[in-house]
Amino acid sequence: MRHMKINTILILLSALISGCASTQPSTRTDVIEFLDSAPQQAVDKLYQGLLHHNYLAQKIEGKGVVVQFDSTQMILQPAISNQKDGIDRIVVNQYFGVHPKFVGNRQLLALVANLNRQLTFAKFVFTQGGQVILVQSSMTFIEDLDLEELRRFMLWVDEGLRQVGTNLPPQMATIIIPLPLMKSGQAL
Repeated sequence: MRHMKINTILILLSALISGCASTQPSTRTDVIEFLDSAPQQAVDKLYQGLLHHNYLAQKIEGKGVVVQFDSTQMILQPAISNQKDGIDRIVVNQYFGVHPKFVGNRQLLALVANLNRQLTFAKFVFTQGGQVILVQSSMTFIEDLDLEELRRFMLWVDEGLRQVGTNLPPQMATIIIPLPLMKSGQAL
């Protein structure tokens, strides 16, 4: 039964991945230029670009920008692979709290390990002593970031997580819950 659910998740996510790859390129000119930007400048540019396009966003000092996307909150972090090349990807982080009774639970540990083995759209990592699951993905680009491509990427990650959630046993919704990253318009 467990293998059948995991196989179902894999089939759904394979379809999702192939669908993402076939989206039409953006014809919009809404682009954030990151060429020669230092990390903090990149955070500022990302924040201003998101606000300009009506996203609910808040800068998080030293971390990036938290953005409300659909019913999900994500932290977007401009990142550098090589100092001389500058900003070349956006790391997307989502956080999920683990119910205290299930911190360190072997079945939950096995589930996360299995997701990491079988899915490629994100990595799943326990943090804070197993109390939080960090789901992390990244979008690469060269020199500039098209906001429509970023929107599609966030949609793809969000939908991937939604598909994972719908294929888990219903009681998991009370064991693993999304953590709010904004509170009353302020980032945590």
